[in-house]
Amino acid sequence: SLALAGGTALPGGIGSLWVYRLGPAEPQALQRLTAPDEQPEFANSLSLAADGSWLAVGGSQSVHLFRRQGQGFAFDRTLGPPDPSAGYFGETVAISVDGRWLLVGAPRTDCDAGDRCGIAYLYDRSRGWELARTIRPATPTADANFGHRLAISPDGRSFAVQGAVIDVFAAGG
Repeated sequence: SLALAGGTALPGGIGSLWVYRLGPAEPQALQRLTAPDEQPEFANSLSLAADGSWLAVGGSQSVHLFRRQGQGFAFDRTLGPPDPSAGYFGETVAISVDGRWLLVGAPRTDCDAGDRCGIAYLYDRSRGWELARTIRPATPTADANFGHRLAISPDGRSFAVQGAVIDVFAAGG
């Protein structure tokens, strides 16, 4: 019943995100969301929990979390990179069906193998959006951009992170 549209318009631009209600008539604009500090790259990536409870929006080296409030969303918090060397943290985000798990990509993170190896971070809402796991590729490779694409299985037990190859991880291991 909702549609989300927006983005940065131009590289480095201040982004915004519009929330629309869908129905039998024309879509109705309900709300405009921005980063609390109107930062560049806001809404470059976004992910909505299937139950509509949580919305994750990527920004410039950050992820902004909004929780459902009535027909719209209320800002909850901003997550920054757990490691200052994370390159483009928040360029990609994926949130689980129930909003418990948040997977964040930082695909331009350098490693010993070279530039833009990539990394991903898994957060757990049941523990106050605490970092649950740092995910690295099985074989770090320069220019792999690990974390460029992310996915969480519908049951929330498996996570896929794409770089040069796709690595699949289980929630517990």
